[in-house]
Amino acid sequence: MATFDEIRKQALAEWEALEQSDKPRILVGAGTCGLAAGATAVLATINRELARH
Repeated sequence: MATFDEIRKQALAEWEALEQSDKPRILVGAGTCGLAAGATAVLATINRELARH
């Protein structure tokens, strides 16, 4: 089992990699309010278009 410090170090490394990436990042709020506002359809459309390309 990993310690808190090990998990924290890994999370920080992954966050840094995301922040330094040249790849675009699309964030879709999919909590309960986002789902009520149509996030499921948005995510499905994004995934469909990504698969198409």
